[in-house]
Amino acid sequence: MTGGLQNAIDAAARTPRLLAAFDFDGVLAPIVSDPSLSAAMPEAVASLRTLAAAPMTHVVVISGRARADLERLLPGLEGVELVGSHGAEVVGETGDLTAPERLALEAMTREAEAIAAEFPGAMVECKPYGIAVHYRNVDEAGSLRLKDRVLAGPARRPGVTVRRGKMVVELSLLHATKAHAFEMLRARWGATSTVFVGDDVTDEDVFAVQGEDEVSIKVGPGETRAAHRVGDEVEACAVLARLAAARAAWGALGRAEGE
Repeated sequence: MTGGLQNAIDAAARTPRLLAAFDFDGVLAPIVSDPSLSAAMPEAVASLRTLAAAPMTHVVVISGRARADLERLLPGLEGVELVGSHGAEVVGETGDLTAPERLALEAMTREAEAIAAEFPGAMVECKPYGIAVHYRNVDEAGSLRLKDRVLAGPARRPGVTVRRGKMVVELSLLHATKAHAFEMLRARWGATSTVFVGDDVTDEDVFAVQGEDEVSIKVGPGETRAAHRVGDEVEACAVLARLAAARAAWGALGRAEGE
């Protein structure tokens, strides 16, 4: 962790009302070949719990995963808001698909599954508002053909929003972004500063809406709008631990001064 990032984290920890948000895969958990086998790092879970217990602190996990999947992976984290489906599943804001939309989703899923079946290792993940076609376990030549087939087929259906992530193409019938959810929660809670840590292409939308006095952290390689970078999820966990400790110390100091 660079000195500049340490200073930025320590400054954010002293803000009156903090919003701290994190992607899941590649940040709180290592990326694995089978998403269903993913597990959050115990150190990350402990730090989330410490951070969420600090006063005037709002902690959010914003992921492309379905919210129900996040609840399975992060059980019992009191005070941590779980936002799924790239911002589409926000507590108090989530809507239901109409009957025609549900039929369209079923048809899109069938088409994508038929394509994926032709490529060993491909997998279609079903979500409340769309699907994710994973090709991490497909060979390079097959990956290119699979992407082309998906983009030329189910992705061209009316009303479909397409997102490209790390070894995945996501198709959704509900237009939402992580940035929209992030901005809504920042306004809802009146955050005076924010920290966001993400590793994927879709996290760039959040980095783009953060101000210069907010802390944006990219995990891993690749072009980014983030002001800071760490190498991997282990380093991201260290950032989370530092933020949690600094925020807890700030809260304890405030209580002591108020006595």
